[in-house]
Amino acid sequence: MRRARQHNILPPFLVTAAVAGLFGVVSPTAYADADAGSNDELQPASTQAPAALPSADNFTIRYRLIDKDDGNRQVRQMDAQDMRQFLNQARCACEENIEAEILLQKNTGEAYDNVQIASYVGTMCANAEVNPIGQFRECAKFNTLNTPAWQNGFFARFAPVWLVNGVNPQSPSRNPNDASTIPVGTCDASEGQGGIWMCADSNGANACQAEEFFITGTTNINTANTDTPQGINFDFRPPATVPEESSFNFEVGDGSVSISWSLLTPGDLYGYRILCADAETGAPALETSPVKSLETLRFTRPDGTNYFTPGNLCPGSVPVCGDGVVANTEECDLGDANDNSGECTERCALAVCGDGFVQAGEACDDGPGAEGGALATETCSASCQAINRCGDGTVDPGEACDDGADLNGTDMSDCSATCASKLCAGGGTGTTGTGGTTGGTGGTGGMTDGTGGTGNPLDEQATTGTTGGGTDDPPPYECDPDSDPNCLPTCLLNVCGDGVVGEGEECDDGNTVSTDGCITIDLEEANESDQAKCVLATCGDGFIGPGEVCDEGEENGVTKPCTPDCRVNDALSLPTGGIQSLDWSYVCSDHLANTTTNYRVSGLDNSKTYDIMVVAYDLFGNPVPVAYKQGVEPRETVDWWELCEKDGTCGASGFCNISDRVERDGGRTGLGMLGVFGLIGLLGVATRTRRRRSA
Repeated sequence: MRRARQHNILPPFLVTAAVAGLFGVVSPTAYADADAGSNDELQPASTQAPAALPSADNFTIRYRLIDKDDGNRQVRQMDAQDMRQFLNQARCACEENIEAEILLQKNTGEAYDNVQIASYVGTMCANAEVNPIGQFRECAKFNTLNTPAWQNGFFARFAPVWLVNGVNPQSPSRNPNDASTIPVGTCDASEGQGGIWMCADSNGANACQAEEFFITGTTNINTANTDTPQGINFDFRPPATVPEESSFNFEVGDGSVSISWSLLTPGDLYGYRILCADAETGAPALETSPVKSLETLRFTRPDGTNYFTPGNLCPGSVPVCGDGVVANTEECDLGDANDNSGECTERCALAVCGDGFVQAGEACDDGPGAEGGALATETCSASCQAINRCGDGTVDPGEACDDGADLNGTDMSDCSATCASKLCAGGGTGTTGTGGTTGGTGGTGGMTDGTGGTGNPLDEQATTGTTGGGTDDPPPYECDPDSDPNCLPTCLLNVCGDGVVGEGEECDDGNTVSTDGCITIDLEEANESDQAKCVLATCGDGFIGPGEVCDEGEENGVTKPCTPDCRVNDALSLPTGGIQSLDWSYVCSDHLANTTTNYRVSGLDNSKTYDIMVVAYDLFGNPVPVAYKQGVEPRETVDWWELCEKDGTCGASGFCNISDRVERDGGRTGLGMLGVFGLIGLLGVATRTRRRRSA
């Protein structure tokens, strides 16, 4: 046995370099350099692929649906349809989790630079990472790992809200799986596309730069076979193109209600469902709903044939402000006692200075400031106290003057102790004193008389007396604060916007802005007065105030774009019970295509009264009520059509099939009926045909 040649045994440092090179710790170039001068049995460096940063093509990203209520069970790998239209607003609110498996492929002969690679989830992460302002905030961040670690794979789980929103700047964490991480928004109306973003630290900086992101939300194998690779689509908006409520017409029949409407172009609307409730009990009108069970629909792929709400998909898991139960993100909930001027607001948040509502201990509240806390204005401090303190040496709203507490009200100041001018009641010009001992008299309401002159008036040496107090101008006052409680220290009547809460005012923050906690109502437009009035902001006043998303005043409504509680009319603004909750148990129709313009609800009881609602929805299943009719009373009717229907002689074309009736009668009564009902029958057929065709 021959002894191996010594030079074929690699030195230890080369063994280390070779092994490290396989895992990207050192580049193959470094390995080749270390081997320079060794014997020719080593693989030449020229055949080794140069090390490089990983690219999007080197990564495999696979998305799966996860059942968080069943031990994070993998439901299925998302297919192209799931990627296009699975995530609606209800699924976002229910926090249906998604799992992303991220794997760096180990390709033979390919090596990667050992760098720090970070992973994120969201949209526009590159821009937000560098310039987190406006609607884009830093994306939720999973981790940062060295290149070799990604070859072992990483499983990232996240809720849909992170596809839409970045991280709140005040959040203590950026990890979407950390309970303390706070998104900058919720599942409110949004639509777009998001996914996994990754960047490689190529310049040694501590944070990723925009140009270092090499995976930008669209890399995945779920849509690899589609024409356009894409990320995960989300749509949290109800359809925008819906029929006007005024176009709906409800006609009662025997145990039925016929509904008709008009819509020129369906747009993003995909279909309708009709909901029916017993008006007296509030219970569903039908014993059985045509909608499938929750177990069937929870993970079903939306196909535009049904709608989804949080109350239907995850009953009890989404907090409802006003139900008296503090849940999830709610800070408080006093039920019907929630009040914007109380300790718990109508948004189930604890009352604080800076929430825009004037509560106990606050004189004003102009909403949140840019850096947190309350907004400080000229009239309201950051501690929600009015800035109009007489004696502080500053003339504040409602003050005529202010020389400071030490001078106000003394002979050394023309300012009274209440910051009213001593000349408040002045006016008129006093007479000029003539030579002699008598001075001129003070002007009307003047504060002083003129002083007397000296010497004989005829003497050239005589002096002229001074003029009495007052001016030639009209009286600069409207009232006397000593006698009129609605008179300000400036001797002017109190008005809305002067910063002083006067008689008949609920508030006065010193401005006429109507988007803060105190709004200005123009009573002249309301034909009530020629003045404005300061009142506390409330939902329904027509101004978007603190805690409100919208406010159309009297146009707020169940089927309107803005709900009665000033929220956008979508799946997140629904009440908890009754037909208005859109609970599937109230559905009394099959899916109606978006081209449908009429439908007949049957199986109703003529002795009962019903509430009927029409709900429209889009491809994703986001719903919006478009018509709501209360107090509908079916009644027994007998006409030609119903006789046909009763006898089973209704033709497929919508006309009564008289020939069938004649054949069954043996010709004995059919022709007689035609003779008796000839004209009436034709009219009845025409009328009922219209009704039948609208069914």
